[in-house]
Amino acid sequence: AGARRAADVVIAGGGVVGSFAALWLRALGGATGPRVTVVERDPRFRAASSVLSCGGFRQQFSLLENIRLSMASLRFIKDDYAQLATIGADEDECNGPKRVGFAEEGYLFMAGTEQGAQVLRENNELQLSEGAHVALLEPHALAERFPFLHCDDIRLASLGTANEGWLDPYTLLMDARRKAAELGVTFMTGCVNGVQVDPQSRQVTAVTLESGEEIECGALVNAAGAWSGKLAELAGVALPVEPRLRHVFSIHSRAMEGAGSMFC
Repeated sequence: AGARRAADVVIAGGGVVGSFAALWLRALGGATGPRVTVVERDPRFRAASSVLSCGGFRQQFSLLENIRLSMASLRFIKDDYAQLATIGADEDECNGPKRVGFAEEGYLFMAGTEQGAQVLRENNELQLSEGAHVALLEPHALAERFPFLHCDDIRLASLGTANEGWLDPYTLLMDARRKAAELGVTFMTGCVNGVQVDPQSRQVTAVTLESGEEIECGALVNAAGAWSGKLAELAGVALPVEPRLRHVFSIHSRAMEGAGSMFC
């Protein structure tokens, strides 16, 4: 049998979600906060969603919870990033937008059918009700705003006019990890391949790693990103999350010069 460890909370996945979960569990608990162990299988994050992403940041969602989470996260970056400052940090490290290189350029969603346009209208109503800065653009307004776009087959577009863009996810991740470690979070390399669940309470009591090590715990946080579904299966939970291949295209055109940038 492998070595045995103990923690109050085990977090499977040490990316942005896992590291911030660990950070806040320790920070909100104070000196008597829970013992938190983060297990990450890829400590250099070579294949992790957190650093392979473009760091896109938007409010344009169709789900209320996603809109609120995004807006709360941006408020943290703009107003409270100093909470991530470690001992000896300078002023620049406390300036969130500058620290993570937040480019506030907006997201642009376009619909080529009336059905798609109606979805944009419904989403826009929800987003505005939550205080998001978004605007619907008819084809003529879209062409005027972005003259490099071909708009003949566009029915409607939705543009984030503020609080959307992209940032440096690696810096955000490293800052969260450093602060969490300073607060006493344990980070270890490994992969959870077994979850022990009490049959009566359905509470997680321990996890097993590929190395054979076992960590006794009172709770397991699933922060495995695209692989969360596979981790949930180990605990007998059906979670409809699976990895999907995504593509990002970077386009340059002379007609785009001086027209700004956006995520489409």
